Amino acid sequence: MTQTQQIDISFLDKCLQLFMELGVKSVSMQDVAAATGTSKTSLYDSFSTKQELVDAVINYDFEFVTQNLDRIQKNSSNAIDELLQMSEFIIKRFGQCNPCLLFDLKKYYATSWEKFMQLKQAFMNQHILTNLQRGQAENLYRKDFDEEIISRIYFSKMEAFFDDQVFPQSRFHFVMVHKEYIIYHLRGIASKKGHEILDISLSLKNRIA
Repeated sequence: MTQTQQIDISFLDKCLQLFMELGVKSVSMQDVAAATGTSKTSLYDSFSTKQELVDAVINYDFEFVTQNLDRIQKNSSNAIDELLQMSEFIIKRFGQCNPCLLFDLKKYYATSWEKFMQLKQAFMNQHILTNLQRGQAENLYRKDFDEEIISRIYFSKMEAFFDDQVFPQSRFHFVMVHKEYIIYHLRGIASKKGHEILDISLSLKNRIA
């Protein structure tokens, strides 16, 4: 069993919500115990350090996100619908996240941040690569680009979302940046047929707005 499976999911979800609301650095183990209704003794029996708790929360969130993105991939009607649904999910999941969360991970929990980015890169690269191949097979994406190169560009550009030098938190909200990026990405790779479907989807459903 994984660590996530061994620990009460509701506990990890409460921890995640706490970190997303307040950031990681400002939340103490005592805060976690109080917010989750857990004694400090029980908490330290499960996690000897805050670093271990942060890693467990990252694993939990990664598993939750991947399960939902896999479901979206399976149930979406086409490649464009799939990517729009994925974006809607990500915005809903992280749109209200305190910007301090990612800053704290990068600055104070470097090993956790590195693990998070490695997991995310491996999964997202494969998901985006599969989406690109699907879109080409459905004649919704152009066929004159290299799928692996575009998938890597897609991920590398997403890295900039978390760079305060590129998108200062005081001026650019994650939701706004993510929305513009997805539309930019789709318009760049869509075929004529794909553009028609994208325009209809965005206008009728007000997607990722």
